Amino acid sequence: MSQSINQVYSLVLILGLTGVLLGVILTVLGKMASSTGITGKAELGINKTVDAIYDIPNTWLPVIVIVAIAGIILFLVMRGLAGNTMR
Repeated sequence: MSQSINQVYSLVLILGLTGVLLGVILTVLGKMASSTGITGKAELGINKTVDAIYDIPNTWLPVIVIVAIAGIILFLVMRGLAGNTMR
């Protein structure tokens, strides 16, 4: 049981750090575009990068979390059923 709890802790830690890292990247890119006076192709590139990264925490990160939780629940149910048949 402690092995699966340690795996859950690692998963939560990785997902949390990923969310924080994406937030920092979006903040830095947004401030860089507005405060440095960049114009033209550089500004367009920064805006496209922000738009591309914005989809990850808003679309894909929740899907990854749901799949991970479903996997953990499935593992616990299968382990419980296997334990019941051996008794």
